[in-house]
Amino acid sequence: MGESDCEALDGGFLAQDVNALTALAFLAAGAWVVLRARRLPPGRRGWVAAFGVAVAANGIGSFLFHGPQPAGAGWVHDVAIAGVVLFVAVYDTGCLRRWSAAATAAGYAAALVTAGAALAWLPGGGGIVAVTAGAALIAAEVAFLARRPVEAHSRVGPRAAAYAATLVVLAAAALGDLAGGTGGPWCVPGSVLQWHALWHLGAAAGLAGFAYAVLEIRTAPGEERLAQAS
Repeated sequence: MGESDCEALDGGFLAQDVNALTALAFLAAGAWVVLRARRLPPGRRGWVAAFGVAVAANGIGSFLFHGPQPAGAGWVHDVAIAGVVLFVAVYDTGCLRRWSAAATAAGYAAALVTAGAALAWLPGGGGIVAVTAGAALIAAEVAFLARRPVEAHSRVGPRAAAYAATLVVLAAAALGDLAGGTGGPWCVPGSVLQWHALWHLGAAAGLAGFAYAVLEIRTAPGEERLAQAS
């Protein structure tokens, strides 16, 4: 595990020290998102908090994957990634289709169970699941921006700036991770500077930025019904 992420495996408790420790950034980002969720309207609060938990789960999965590497760590790592990506894809779909909160939650649970089963049954299926979930996320987010641009986020101001910064940070971190992976031109296995570690930091910051720029202000599935009932 972790052999494609460049950093040398040292055989200690943490197989890849830098990659394992930087994975904890997801825990910090997830906690920040959950804490901010407390100030949101009831219909949105639970969704943002759930996203924060999904982000934090990546800290656990990635730490296990790069650190002590127990049996099953690879599956936990991949499911945690799918959990965040599928959350956004299903959430956007629920918002667009005006699904109820229960229907959106059920859709997310079904997607996550399907991804977990695929990862358990398909050897090396992490790439397939990641690509499929990523394509669903991009399609859902583009559809939302195209059909409901004003509600997606403010056109100007800190939310819009945070959204743009989120996309830039995620893209830059992904490109660095690609070039710095095992066999890549920037890969130095024994270096303290690890591009996959920078991906952890950039992805954690980007996910926190997405929660701030999008989830905190977007009308959540079922929120309109909750407002009408009250």
